[in-house]
Amino acid sequence: MFYCFYSRETGYPDAPEIRSFTSKKIFDPLNNTKIFIGLTGKEILSNLSKYNYPMNLIVKKRLIKMCNKNLDWYYYQVGTIITSHSADW
Repeated sequence: MFYCFYSRETGYPDAPEIRSFTSKKIFDPLNNTKIFIGLTGKEILSNLSKYNYPMNLIVKKRLIKMCNKNLDWYYYQVGTIITSHSADW
């Protein structure tokens, strides 16, 4: 599965789609990083420093590198539709 960082956090499922930017993709063949979906790069780095998550070392190194470049961006699967935080927007 491919993941990347998005410049915005997603909102309500039925809300209008809003523009966002994405980072380079991270390939995680075993989907070990799916536990970080919705977290910022800063939050992921914090979790990685506290706990020993089972994941491929190459994927982990790439994730750490991407987190450092995208501290305030949100981690999602590639293709996630980013929506408004207001259902009425």
